[in-house]
Amino acid sequence: MSQQKKQFLKDTAKIAFDENHRKIIDFNISRYEKAVVNGKKQYINLDLAKDRAARIKRNVVNDLEYYLKEFEMNFSKNGGQIIWAESAADANKAIKNIAKLHNVKNV
Repeated sequence: MSQQKKQFLKDTAKIAFDENHRKIIDFNISRYEKAVVNGKKQYINLDLAKDRAARIKRNVVNDLEYYLKEFEMNFSKNGGQIIWAESAADANKAIKNIAKLHNVKNV
């Protein structure tokens, strides 16, 4: 087991049972739950909004090739560079190369 992994496991075991950390997490979860309730209040008809969102998602998934090409065109036009990957391994390799190029130490 690598030293980094050992340290990670040690740190996570310590923080997982830290009482103060638990209080912080509980507080933030309660704030999130309140935000969800308030967010839902923005909609007069939440079920209608969900149906519309589902329809939009379905349309985008059905026409994904079109939207990916449109995104690539607009992103490139604004100076971005798209890197297409055939597989997860290819994507990881591309990300590692970019990180190495920019001397990234942590992700």
